[in-house]
Amino acid sequence: MHLFTYGTLMDPEIMTHVAGEIFPSRPASLSGYRRRTVREEVYPAIIPDAKEEVEGVVYFSLSTDAMDRLDRFEGYQYERQMVEVNCGGERMTVQAYVLAPGYHHLLSSSPWSLEKFQHAGKIIFSSHYTGFNRVEASGDKD
Repeated sequence: MHLFTYGTLMDPEIMTHVAGEIFPSRPASLSGYRRRTVREEVYPAIIPDAKEEVEGVVYFSLSTDAMDRLDRFEGYQYERQMVEVNCGGERMTVQAYVLAPGYHHLLSSSPWSLEKFQHAGKIIFSSHYTGFNRVEASGDKD
């Protein structure tokens, strides 16, 4: 399974920690979606918007275990959906976590950038985001 990431999971360290494995990746873009920061958070979400495009990273050949961990990390506010991305000039169908319709009101109008996150938000995110607790707690049950 291939996964398009557009936020915190673009950071290789976070992706490896959450997925529990390292996967090959390449830059990609997703047309028809808008990325904005979630209100009062340091991470983004995407929702459909025909006029916008989101830059991100595709991770290739994720294992079932990694996807299970990612599902727990993302939580109930996101839906894993099939999307079509442009990856190095090649169109491909992959999965992405899209903010569920009932939560669109949580998006702010503020754009999100990986560079700003890595500089100012990563430490806060890594120590406070509850998705890490969901992934780590599940490891105790395996």
